Amino acid sequence: MVLLGHSRGGCALATLSALEPTLVEHTILIDPVILQSERWEDGFVGGWPPLHILGRGAAIRQEVWPSADNALTSFRKKPYFAAWDPRALDLYVRFALLPLHPNPTPSGSGGPRRLAMSKWREAEAFGANWMSRYTWALLERSRNTAEEDGGGRTPIQVLTMEGSIERGIYCEERETEAKLRDLISSQTRRSSAKQIQAQHLIVQHKPAQLATEIAEILVPIAPSAAQPPKARL
Repeated sequence: MVLLGHSRGGCALATLSALEPTLVEHTILIDPVILQSERWEDGFVGGWPPLHILGRGAAIRQEVWPSADNALTSFRKKPYFAAWDPRALDLYVRFALLPLHPNPTPSGSGGPRRLAMSKWREAEAFGANWMSRYTWALLERSRNTAEEDGGGRTPIQVLTMEGSIERGIYCEERETEAKLRDLISSQTRRSSAKQIQAQHLIVQHKPAQLATEIAEILVPIAPSAAQPPKARL
């Protein structure tokens, strides 16, 4: 089993890897939002202005559309969504929007659509950064015990985006991204980190480029047809 997470999802998987280091075969983090724990002061973490800007943006966004087609048309007119790969935007409309009034009948797929996740939950997530810093602290602890694991820990691969540094994804200091790559690489002997030329939303902007990067990680570790993996159940 391989776990793959992007942005906050990457942070969540890094936390899982630090707490349960032998749970899966491989963990891949795509530009995870993991912030330096050195900023802790008496157990309290202050706000991070760039995230609060994103939180305000989430709070004022449109939440309901007359139909899925209307939502797609609206998204295509906005610069933020216009930069997405058309396939990613189509999938977003299909799976990130739900019927405003669920109708279980076969013809109930039309009608108004709403965000699957409330915009207020999104704003809340942008405004809270303690989890990202907690994850950094867990990874620091894992680094201290990496040489004692006997090689049994799950390797972690992280792909960070060059464009994220300029956009403030890595918070207070420009060198935070380099520190994060070093922190991930130190987790096990087989862990590694790579910075690629892309923006934070590479999943939505350049899925083919990301797929190539992921394949380069997975192909060498894939089991051969001659030796299929054994069931563990």
